[in-house]
Amino acid sequence: MRVIVSLTMEVAFEGSANYAGGLGVLEADKFYAAGRLGLPYILIAPFYPYGYVDYNTVDGPRLVEVRHRHSPSFLARLSHIGGLEVRGRHGRLVAEVELLEYRSGSARAVLYRVLRPRRQASLFKHLYRHHEDECTYYITAAAIASKVASKLISDGSIVDVQEAHLALALYMLPKGVRKRFITHTPGPWGHPRLCRSEAEEILDISLPDVRTATEAAMEEAFEVYAVSRAHAETTRRLFPKYADKISYVTNAIDLERWVRVKSADSPGKLWGSI
Repeated sequence: MRVIVSLTMEVAFEGSANYAGGLGVLEADKFYAAGRLGLPYILIAPFYPYGYVDYNTVDGPRLVEVRHRHSPSFLARLSHIGGLEVRGRHGRLVAEVELLEYRSGSARAVLYRVLRPRRQASLFKHLYRHHEDECTYYITAAAIASKVASKLISDGSIVDVQEAHLALALYMLPKGVRKRFITHTPGPWGHPRLCRSEAEEILDISLPDVRTATEAAMEEAFEVYAVSRAHAETTRRLFPKYADKISYVTNAIDLERWVRVKSADSPGKLWGSI
């Protein structure tokens, strides 16, 4: 059966701390809406045990780390569905993961919790705490996501890769899959450098001679989407080589989660549980 699969580094499930901002909220909105509409939709993302890290200044100018916690209600909805080993060149262990499932209607999310090697497990304890070793973080995430996706999809399925952090996954998906790349930001943080030599050595893949992971994603994707008309125009200027591939789909929200409902008892109440 043809399905739509979204690969992302974060997702804001209700009650979870598995997201940092807009991308996570958007991915969750699509997930819940697809589930209500009866669409065959699969979302693949890391499970970060300690969620996103924030900071406050309660003690004056000194930054104090505050960990966001998953709610018990969210954790109760996760089901263990097995494990997976991902190996690269010469059988090298890239990651061993536990697979967790979260469902809403017809939509299915598969979350992977990295168990080992120790270095990789440490990088995936917190969301976006990878600055000391970005290449290992990106390589590991892409290798896991592509392998999980390969086990769940068939010919004709559509795979959407969200942001350039997962660009390498496009080079490891099976043939017959329609591969799309969605870029969400024009800022430099959305276009990390391509860890070309490291990825080729570890994953035994061949990558183009480009500078950024965004360019590598645009090389391999069948279609490239920005998230608004203005963003598409900016992206074409930043990456003119791929201008003919770049289109846009305007970001939207799931009204069921965010609509403002007025009633005599509760005028103007805002529904939304994130």
